Amino acid sequence: MILSIVLIQIVADGSLDGSEETETYIVRTDGAETARTVRRSSFTGMPELGDVDANGLVVSRVNVTRDRDSSPTKQVFYYTATWATPEFSAEFVENPIDRAAEISWEGLEFSIVETIDAAGTAYRNSAGELYSEIPERPVGGGSVSITRNELANPASRITNFSFTSNSDAFHGLAIRLARLGKISATKVREQAYTFWKVTYPIDFRRDNWRLKVVDSGFNSLVGGVLKRIMVDSDSGKVAVATPALLNGAGVKLTGGAPVVFPAAGFVQYTEIAWTSLGLPNPFA
Repeated sequence: MILSIVLIQIVADGSLDGSEETETYIVRTDGAETARTVRRSSFTGMPELGDVDANGLVVSRVNVTRDRDSSPTKQVFYYTATWATPEFSAEFVENPIDRAAEISWEGLEFSIVETIDAAGTAYRNSAGELYSEIPERPVGGGSVSITRNELANPASRITNFSFTSNSDAFHGLAIRLARLGKISATKVREQAYTFWKVTYPIDFRRDNWRLKVVDSGFNSLVGGVLKRIMVDSDSGKVAVATPALLNGAGVKLTGGAPVVFPAAGFVQYTEIAWTSLGLPNPFA
């Protein structure tokens, strides 16, 4: 465990070809650390390979040396970071963070099982009962993949935004019509830059991403008490074998169109604002 870090020296060098600064830190740790683990640690105030400062200098080299006189339980390391002007090849002349996002479209490939069809009609037979077996149906819509380069580790974004639906308008698109799928990212080192290549897959539906279900069940409320729905048979009253339609208030439906309950549908994907993601407009 790193206990503390103190900057003790800065050596700066400038020339027509660029600038270079070398910073030396004293790093105090417990007995578990080694030069390798210190090199790979993330600690506030300690530069890491690929870091970029406000002047465009990049950490191009890191050296870690253990003080041979350190105590086995309270160690001291000398951590040296070299900041330098990035060297670019003829094939690569721009900061990868400045590159435009890659955007690609395709039709939505997604199927669901709902008790209503694409037109909102309940799956019921000529006697007005729901079918016991309901087929899958494809969902109409489109899919877009947005891939861009980011400096910050996207772990929290992946955790918080994967499989969510938009609770606010998304570049003019109404709420709940978009769904983020599994966000993925890969850490990349290119020239002197270290960054994350992050992909945001978004699916769009023509209706919305809430689950719509026709109100039905084997029981109904009678005087506020839940009771089994019974039907006539040759041997007398028997319990229904398939779900009976309900009226949206827990009572057996005796006529009229089937009722979707709840009317707004069930929330299958957490609905949150995507504004903080700052995603580019895929419709432009």
